Amino acid sequence: MRPATSPPRGPTNGSDHVRRPPPGHATDGAAPGAPSTGRDPVVPPGGGRRRPGMMTLLRWAVALIFLGAGAAKLVGIPSTVALFEAVGFGQWFRIGVGSVEVVGAALLASPLTALPAAVGLSLLMVGAAGTEVVVLHRPPVLSGAMLLALLMVAWHER
Repeated sequence: MRPATSPPRGPTNGSDHVRRPPPGHATDGAAPGAPSTGRDPVVPPGGGRRRPGMMTLLRWAVALIFLGAGAAKLVGIPSTVALFEAVGFGQWFRIGVGSVEVVGAALLASPLTALPAAVGLSLLMVGAAGTEVVVLHRPPVLSGAMLLALLMVAWHER
């Protein structure tokens, strides 16, 4: 005969079901034998392993794009040199923007600094989109797409 147990708590729809001990057991971070703190441990489906979510992957993809774009500006790839000549700000501005993009990419990679990095890079993309429309007379397709991705990351990290 099976011992009586309390009914399982939480979802019971198959693969995401996580069995938890009944209340009062010290499995919530309290020392063994100590009374329970009343908090349930956070156990994600899959037994505690975490996989990156879609927003984490987006954040990393955006960081890699900014790292590549910033490095291209810092190295002086001919297309970036020509672009900043066409804009008329000079090459010092190319170095400045490239530096901001590389630092922003590094900050975007960490969840602790992702929000300020996303906000700062969003402001940079607003300036880039404005420059494309006003100075270069072309639609801001890439800068607009990057701005949208950065705003999604910022919203998620808030």
